Amino acid sequence: MSWLKLDMTKKTLLLIEGDRILDQVVLELHNEAAEEYKLKVPFQWFDGENDPGAMVVITPPKTPPTA
Repeated sequence: MSWLKLDMTKKTLLLIEGDRILDQVVLELHNEAAEEYKLKVPFQWFDGENDPGAMVVITPPKTPPTA
Protein backbone atom coordinates (compact mmCIF):
# COMPACT_ATOMS: atom_id res chain seq x y z
CA MET A 1 0.00 0.00 0.00
CA SER A 2 1.25 3.47 -0.78
CA TRP A 3 0.64 6.51 1.41
CA LEU A 4 1.23 10.26 1.52
CA LYS A 5 3.53 12.06 3.94
CA LEU A 6 3.17 15.83 4.27
CA ASP A 7 6.39 17.04 5.86
CA MET A 8 6.01 20.68 6.86
CA THR A 9 9.58 20.77 8.19
CA LYS A 10 10.93 20.07 4.68
CA LYS A 11 7.92 21.59 2.83
CA THR A 12 7.31 18.47 0.75
CA LEU A 13 4.49 16.05 0.02
CA LEU A 14 5.87 12.56 -0.50
CA LEU A 15 4.29 9.54 -2.17
CA ILE A 16 5.70 6.53 -0.33
CA GLU A 17 5.38 2.78 -0.70
CA GLY A 18 6.87 0.73 2.10
CA ASP A 19 10.07 2.61 2.93
CA ARG A 20 10.67 3.94 -0.61
CA ILE A 21 9.88 7.47 -1.81
CA LEU A 22 8.16 7.03 -5.18
CA ASP A 23 7.66 10.71 -5.94
CA GLN A 24 7.56 14.08 -4.21
CA VAL A 25 6.12 17.57 -4.64
CA VAL A 26 7.63 20.70 -3.11
CA LEU A 27 5.17 23.10 -1.49
CA GLU A 28 5.17 26.65 -2.86
CA LEU A 29 4.65 29.63 -0.59
CA HIS A 30 1.21 31.13 -1.22
CA ASN A 31 0.79 33.65 1.61
CA GLU A 32 3.79 34.16 3.86
CA ALA A 33 1.90 36.13 6.51
CA ALA A 34 -0.64 33.33 6.99
CA GLU A 35 1.93 30.54 6.48
CA GLU A 36 -0.14 29.16 3.59
CA TYR A 37 1.34 26.90 0.96
CA LYS A 38 0.10 25.55 -2.35
CA LEU A 39 1.04 22.38 -4.13
CA LYS A 40 0.32 20.63 -7.38
CA VAL A 41 -0.37 16.95 -6.73
CA PRO A 42 -0.03 14.76 -9.83
CA PHE A 43 -3.41 13.14 -10.55
CA GLN A 44 -1.70 9.92 -11.64
CA TRP A 45 -0.89 9.32 -7.96
CA PHE A 46 -4.60 8.46 -7.56
CA ASP A 47 -5.27 6.68 -10.87
CA GLY A 48 -3.43 3.43 -10.24
CA GLU A 49 -4.53 0.28 -8.50
CA ASN A 50 -2.19 1.10 -5.61
CA ASP A 51 -3.37 4.64 -4.89
CA PRO A 52 -2.54 6.16 -1.47
CA GLY A 53 -4.58 4.71 1.37
CA ALA A 54 -3.39 6.95 4.20
CA MET A 55 -1.69 10.25 4.95
CA VAL A 56 0.74 11.31 7.68
CA VAL A 57 1.39 15.00 8.50
CA ILE A 58 4.64 16.06 10.14
CA THR A 59 4.65 19.59 11.56
CA PRO A 60 7.55 21.59 12.95
CA PRO A 61 7.95 21.32 16.73
CA LYS A 62 6.27 24.10 18.66
CA THR A 63 8.68 26.31 20.51
CA PRO A 64 7.61 27.47 23.98
CA PRO A 65 6.95 31.20 24.27
CA THR A 66 9.78 33.21 25.73
CA ALA A 67 9.08 35.30 28.80
